[in-house]
Amino acid sequence: MINFDAFVTYLEDRRKNIAFFIKQNELISIEEIEKLRILYKEYDKYELDNCFEKTELKGSTFLVEAKCERCKLVIKKEIPKTKLIEYLKEGKKQFRYEHICKDCKNREEENEKKERIEYWKNREEDKNKNTIIFIKELFNNESKWSKDNDNYYNKIFYAEVDDEKIESYIKEEYSTKAKYQLFLQTPYWRHIAHEKRKKEGFKCELCGSNESLNVHHKNNYEDFGKEKRNIKKLVLLCHECHQKQHNILVFE
Repeated sequence: MINFDAFVTYLEDRRKNIAFFIKQNELISIEEIEKLRILYKEYDKYELDNCFEKTELKGSTFLVEAKCERCKLVIKKEIPKTKLIEYLKEGKKQFRYEHICKDCKNREEENEKKERIEYWKNREEDKNKNTIIFIKELFNNESKWSKDNDNYYNKIFYAEVDDEKIESYIKEEYSTKAKYQLFLQTPYWRHIAHEKRKKEGFKCELCGSNESLNVHHKNNYEDFGKEKRNIKKLVLLCHECHQKQHNILVFE
């Protein structure tokens, strides 16, 4: 029969006499870390875990030496106990996350800042160039337009351009009734109108007719110039519904 009283006495005595050798407030050098890694390969991992100082506080950390990943300078870092033990057990070349000294971190942040500034500067320059090309190509009435030309679709809906500049150009260039008729012949408008017809299934949005269909601006042309951004605010109407709804709307 098992003598449980003696069993419990043994366990209690063992609990009281377990010593720890690795304290939280003592610096663990790089050399000591390497020796610990060897011990974790040779001895019981659970017993080795008990050699770390225990604390009731959650998120306890240990002070260790580590080499900066950039300049290899030896720095001091606080590492959570769980991460430190995990590193020792798994034998990785470095801790899970990189260690970077303050100087290297400042240099990297400064370089990243410069790169961001340069990136946005170049992006803005490209945007302005794209806008000029957009206006030159899509408002050229001499250009041959084709509904099957994907190049128009990509340029209108995906090219990174300055939409406000394009809107201003349209309003300035096609501000009269006569010029508006020229606007209706531009590759820009013809392709947008074609996309609107496709979207509505080539049927009048009011009566469903597929005869004499035309794309029109809503709200007395408040969105004139914003077509590429607000294609939903255009309306596809047959000639009859257009006359009823807009009382033979005349561009002003």
